[in-house]
Amino acid sequence: MKQRFSIFLLALVVVFAAHAQSDSVTITGRIMGYDANHHDLTVQAFVADIVLDDRVVFMAPIETDGRFLLKVKLHDPMTIYFRFASQGVGIFAKPGDSISLDFPAFAFMSESGDTLSENYVVFGGDEQEMNTLVAKYISKTHPQQKDYLKRKAEITAHERYKALVKAYKDEQSQLLQDFIDEEKVTHTQFIRWAAAEIQFDYCNTLLLPLDFHPKTPLFPLEWYDFIYDVPMGRLDVALNSYSMYINYLRAYLFKRFNNSEPIASMNKRKEYSIGIMLDSICANTEGLTQELLLTHYFANKSKYEPSKEKCMEFLPRYFDLVKNERCRAHIKQCYGLTPQPALPTDFLAKLESAQVPDSVKNILPTILEQHKGKVVVLDFWATWCGPCMGELQRQYPVLVPKFKEEEVVFIFLAGKSPKEAWQRTVSELNFDGEHYLLSNDQDVVLKQLFQISGIPHHVLIGKDGEVVDPNFEVSETAIRAQLGK
Repeated sequence: MKQRFSIFLLALVVVFAAHAQSDSVTITGRIMGYDANHHDLTVQAFVADIVLDDRVVFMAPIETDGRFLLKVKLHDPMTIYFRFASQGVGIFAKPGDSISLDFPAFAFMSESGDTLSENYVVFGGDEQEMNTLVAKYISKTHPQQKDYLKRKAEITAHERYKALVKAYKDEQSQLLQDFIDEEKVTHTQFIRWAAAEIQFDYCNTLLLPLDFHPKTPLFPLEWYDFIYDVPMGRLDVALNSYSMYINYLRAYLFKRFNNSEPIASMNKRKEYSIGIMLDSICANTEGLTQELLLTHYFANKSKYEPSKEKCMEFLPRYFDLVKNERCRAHIKQCYGLTPQPALPTDFLAKLESAQVPDSVKNILPTILEQHKGKVVVLDFWATWCGPCMGELQRQYPVLVPKFKEEEVVFIFLAGKSPKEAWQRTVSELNFDGEHYLLSNDQDVVLKQLFQISGIPHHVLIGKDGEVVDPNFEVSETAIRAQLGK
């Protein structure tokens, strides 16, 4: 099994070793027909950080004439997801690139998602040919994808599901070849990107339905043979989809490890199985995939004191196995071997200096001004977020009444949620709290401020108005500590 991973990993090492001199990308452009009274006030870019296992958000204001300038930090070649209003477009970029894109405002305004913004975007600067080809290719594949998603939703048996996904992969491969022939494409980077995207989409789709919930059974081992037969090519064109694959692969491997002996027996006895887990990862993977899986494993373990302390014993082995400098630096920070990045001493001052319109950045100061002298719990959520709804329906109805007579306020900030769904959800809640539906710009700027990569997310603010904990795990004890009780 280990040898079969070698194809997977050889090219990836090249990708991480070959950085450009600059680690940032400049994206400029103009939105034709832009109107600040009717459109969003910022543009955003989302980058998947494969080492931190996180999504990093960048944003910039839009000038009154529709022009914008966005700086994006990028460590590796990948597809950046650029967004304006309710839709976005993928932009391939390498560290050091300068890219431009112009488009009419209406191209990104479709609520249904049926409007293909790629049809209206004019690319320029570095990667112009690559991005133009990608946009044209995506517009060709979109109708087939919609039909495929409809067929996939109607299937429950996993054997039929796999057959459908394999058939779609073959269809996409043929469509790519037809596109190359019709357009007379000779751009080798695009061809590698498209082929890799098809392969990773195949693998990710087959891993996705497993859900990886503790009670969800794994399929027979042979069902996962696709994991070890991925023809990688050069991954300097597909790191974004590869990062998604690493997440799914990690969930699959860890679940199989945890359900196997002797780890399952050790878990029942609540014994630590860290050493055996490391052996399992090393036995089944190698190269960069192994380094990333080990890094994500140690980083996740560092979030909980008991497991963090136990993992310290295995850190020498980790550093023997992992040579990627960004991976090593991340784990050193997780375990306090190097100083943690300093948190802002004043989050509101940082927010005030943000280069975004006042109507965007003033939402939080305005809310907090109304609750001077109180302990404030901020809860970031959305109507489509299952864990968020679980907290709203089970945790807060018990917790909030305990502070009814105290100087404590719970403020719920919903983002990216339909207004009707938000209003309906709030009306059905049976506890006191203040509710706000954030605009897209407000949601992005606050999540960027507190570096929020997933929801639900909580922030604790003390009576003095200072941020006590930007990553607050909600608890009655911690809130009472801020009350001096």
